[in-house]
Amino acid sequence: MPYYSEKLLFWEALGANRSIFVDDVISKVEVVGFVKQNILPERTWPAEVTAWKARYKHRLLVCQSFRWGKGRYHKDDIQSFYDLIETVVKRNPDLGIIIRPHRGKVRQNHRNYDKYLQDKYPSVLFSKYHSGPLAKATIHDTLALCDAMVSPTSTTVLDCVYAGKPAAVFDEGLDIFPGLMQIADADGLERFLDQIDRPGPEQAQLITRFGTFTDNLDRAAESIERHLSPVHKPVAE
Repeated sequence: MPYYSEKLLFWEALGANRSIFVDDVISKVEVVGFVKQNILPERTWPAEVTAWKARYKHRLLVCQSFRWGKGRYHKDDIQSFYDLIETVVKRNPDLGIIIRPHRGKVRQNHRNYDKYLQDKYPSVLFSKYHSGPLAKATIHDTLALCDAMVSPTSTTVLDCVYAGKPAAVFDEGLDIFPGLMQIADADGLERFLDQIDRPGPEQAQLITRFGTFTDNLDRAAESIERHLSPVHKPVAE
């Protein structure tokens, strides 16, 4: 994988993923930590959303990334995901769930599954970018409505952890976040829900691993300044 940028700021050092980059990329990398800080004001919601929030004792954000269908997800994976959600909804009537596809984008491969859950279960909301009561919501907007999140292995995990909320990941056989609960079925998801009010040390361990916003943003700014200074030195008179 080539990059044409002269400077690359990474959240952590390259490991096994080093092999996917062409040789000259390595010399461009500087590790600064996680810098994706939310700076937007808290969202004001319509009555439908505030009523939904008030109805449910606990609320869970569930992310899915079925847009990455080539090789990572198949039709059976999609069916299993929606079967899991329906099972958990049936067994937990006091649980509200927001399902958020990648960046709120709806695709044909899961559109009908969404409609089925939406029509049948008032406890389920969908974070769709172009429609519905959560239209235009960011990941941070939806996190603010919920107590915890379960997601595929992605940067949304860090969005959740840095927002101070418990996170778990779906069991995809990946070891990027090995300290988090790996959710393979409805029983596993319910075990996660049972402990969200008393989270373990794994959230703090991730912040230790990826750094604090203050330190990370300082490192990033200093790196950019060092990189640009030789390019933009004032011309001597």
